[in-house]
Amino acid sequence: MTQMNLDWAREQGDTAMRRAASSADRRMPDFSRRAGDYMLSLLVARGPMPGEDLTDACIKAGFDPGDARAFGMAFRYILAHGARVTGYCARRKGHGSRGGSIYGISA
Repeated sequence: MTQMNLDWAREQGDTAMRRAASSADRRMPDFSRRAGDYMLSLLVARGPMPGEDLTDACIKAGFDPGDARAFGMAFRYILAHGARVTGYCARRKGHGSRGGSIYGISA
């Protein structure tokens, strides 16, 4: 069995995330920034939250990209604008070996 090259896998993930974000921008212009700003407001108001709860709250508030991978760019946005990973938790959906991330606002 051939092991997948980690750099290749990251590149493929980034490409899929950018495509999903581009599609989301067609549905809702500037989706990543708008969803990211909403996530940041939730973190300020409610404190640290798992990423899955942030995406669920965004969808409930009308920030539905049609493809959940588009939220990857929103998470990149919040990390560049004051949020940080404060811990990890069990995931409710999707997959990932390290579990879900909990996001909070940097002090």
